[in-house]
Amino acid sequence: MDPLWTAQPGEFYYVLQQESGWALAVYETDPPSFAVWIQVDSRVTVSVLNRPIPPAPAALWLQVLAPTQTYSTTDDPLWIAQPGEWYKVVDQDAGWALAVYETDPPDYVVWIPIDQRVQLTTATGTAQVAA
Repeated sequence: MDPLWTAQPGEFYYVLQQESGWALAVYETDPPSFAVWIQVDSRVTVSVLNRPIPPAPAALWLQVLAPTQTYSTTDDPLWIAQPGEWYKVVDQDAGWALAVYETDPPDYVVWIPIDQRVQLTTATGTAQVAA
């Protein structure tokens, strides 16, 4: 519940969820992960508009093809990623992917080398396609 910024008149946000007096919403051009809580009062109008919801950018995933070492953000070895595991890529840097295991919280990121033991793919809905 930390204040982030002040929403300005004329801005549109897509409402993802509502709870008494609050709306979890995302600015019209931002990805859903940038959702914020906005107080619904006399300064805000919640309505149904005939505006298309912009598509979320395709997530970049890393599929493990062969056992590979993962490293913490301090370069400590953590665990061996196993074939068949999927990691959501958060960032990339010179042959490395900063990624989080598919069911882990976002702060469990690890560095994984990008080589023949992994494959980067994008997710479109539930289909996986080679990048």
